[in-house]
Amino acid sequence: MRPAPLSPDQPHAPAASIRRRSAAVLVALSVCVGTVAAGGDAPVAATTRLQPVTGVAQNPPAPAPDEPAGMPGDDEELPFDIDVDAAQPWLDDPRSAPELGGVAVDSAEFDAAVSRLRSERDRRDAAEADRLAAEASLVELRDAQRRLTEELIIARRQTTKFDTKVVDLRQGLTALTVADYMRGRTGSASDATFDLDLGASNDGRRHMIRTAFAQRTADLGLHVWALDTTAAHLADLEAELREVEERIDGQEARRSASSAERDRAAAAAEAAARQAADARRTAPVVGLDMTFVVLDAYVRAASTLAEENPGCALPWWLLAGVGRTESNHGTHGGSTVDEAGYQSTPIIGIPLDGNGVARILDTDGGALDGDPVYDRAVGPMQFIPGTWARWGRDATGSGRAEPQNYYDAAESAAAYLCHYGPGLDGEAGQRRALLAYNRSTAYVELVRSRALGYAEFQFPPPPR
Repeated sequence: MRPAPLSPDQPHAPAASIRRRSAAVLVALSVCVGTVAAGGDAPVAATTRLQPVTGVAQNPPAPAPDEPAGMPGDDEELPFDIDVDAAQPWLDDPRSAPELGGVAVDSAEFDAAVSRLRSERDRRDAAEADRLAAEASLVELRDAQRRLTEELIIARRQTTKFDTKVVDLRQGLTALTVADYMRGRTGSASDATFDLDLGASNDGRRHMIRTAFAQRTADLGLHVWALDTTAAHLADLEAELREVEERIDGQEARRSASSAERDRAAAAAEAAARQAADARRTAPVVGLDMTFVVLDAYVRAASTLAEENPGCALPWWLLAGVGRTESNHGTHGGSTVDEAGYQSTPIIGIPLDGNGVARILDTDGGALDGDPVYDRAVGPMQFIPGTWARWGRDATGSGRAEPQNYYDAAESAAAYLCHYGPGLDGEAGQRRALLAYNRSTAYVELVRSRALGYAEFQFPPPPR
């Protein structure tokens, strides 16, 4: 009797009926055949009155620095790792300060990308689970294939052995039949086989031949039964092995399809994670009046100076107070800050021509401010070209210090302020440094008032 069909994931085992038949055969056969076996200056900003300037001669922005390579992976982590299981997604973006991972942004594009990421990760995980299930089934099926193959070898040997014995017995019976027919003749094959008494009478010899014939006939019947049983067992094993091999083919196809589906979903999840990371950088930060990339520039600049000059103790929020006062965080005149920190429209101040402001003649040939007569403050942190020449920094690794890049401008402002430290985490230090930045007590009070407001913003802790 054939076993019931297996489900695709059901472990395979030979049918109980075949096991029982095999045991019965071996018992019977044992009777017949045996067993088988990382000095002072002029103020940075001469005025806080700005004006947008278009068509200013300026070097084009350099491309953003190369981003760190993503972590390796099939079963590998995404370059932008986002914990979407937390109430507020935590995003580890190699381009951003790590402590900003949980900062929330107000962006429909970001939310949509996170939603796609969740969906693609679910699809990836489901495909991987299916691939693992196919792998587990293959392990069991291949074990069954090995066992069945071993059993087939034994069954084939048994069948061959019994087939040979049946042939021999039939040949012997034929010889006995001939001997009985010939009766009185001696030296026949049957005589030689059974060592008949050549001196016995003809009737005695016939009696002995017929007795041997009866014994051979009974022995033949047993061996024919054994042969039929082992042949049937062999046929069942062969059918079961074919079924197992078909299931192996099916599970290999399932594993291959699941692997391909997992890889497609992983690629889609990686793309969604990158879209979420990019969308977050230019999105407004919930609870602040700046975009994420601007906040990141302040935090990274403060962190860099903390490593270089720990005694300075410059907090990110003091830089934010300066940035808010100088250019409204890079948005003066309708400019915006892109994901790499570049201003969409250069921020250029009014001419420092002595008309209500300091009088500073051109120091850069108009290279930074587009004015070959007078200097103008440039960039979101409003550096005078002459001051930028000394303090300008290349924070992005682009190969040059660019005042219209928020990362370069923020780190340069941080370095300038720290020059007038230490103790910029306290009121006295802050007033000293800010007065050096712009010699106006009203300016100092305004910046500090705004900065202290930003100091209340707390970065969410990382998920556990």
